[in-house]
Amino acid sequence: MNRCSRCNVNVKDASMICPLCRGVIDSKTNENRSIMYPDVEIRMKKIKFAIKLTIFLSLLVELLLLGINYATLKKISWSLISGAGLAYLCFTVYFSFQRKSGHRSKIAAQTILGMALLVLIDMVVGYSGWSVNIAIPIVLIAVDALMLIMMIANRGYWQNYIMMLILLFSLSVIGIILAIAGVVTEPVLMIVAAGITGMSLLGTVMFGSKKVARELSVRFKV
Repeated sequence: MNRCSRCNVNVKDASMICPLCRGVIDSKTNENRSIMYPDVEIRMKKIKFAIKLTIFLSLLVELLLLGINYATLKKISWSLISGAGLAYLCFTVYFSFQRKSGHRSKIAAQTILGMALLVLIDMVVGYSGWSVNIAIPIVLIAVDALMLIMMIANRGYWQNYIMMLILLFSLSVIGIILAIAGVVTEPVLMIVAAGITGMSLLGTVMFGSKKVARELSVRFKV
């Protein structure tokens, strides 16, 4: 029986990775601990079945919607939006239960895919630019606020979120570049988003320089 010292739980099976925090667990046995984590294999089988069922039902629903769309309009239009939404749902369900992925990587993937979905919807309904002018900057600001809340809630290892702040700032810089190129026609909100993400990153680096430097050295192996 292995034990995760961070989560303070025993793992009943032979896993070397904690199913809660994804950290490496100790191989020492401690029978006197009252907190016991159950065998995760049965639960994972149920989750895998639920994921496959979600994907299968989504495919059936999308095929039905494609047929209705074509039968009524003699072309494929709004069913592309429903297909993108169902694809996003399947990705969310699948990626959310990946045991090898932490919650930060899941949030990052959801953010990027969500932005792509917004742009796709904008293009399908007749591109007017609302996705890049309004929706994406709001997403950047919202995720940045979420990261700050999570850093406060997880004060013991807040530096783990520095990579997410770097990602958000990079995405906002790309938005500024698109504004210079004329793709973003109303850049005010994008500039605000870039300013907020930039100040969040700068403040994190300034007030936690040693921890941030150690985190980056581990991430980039320098």
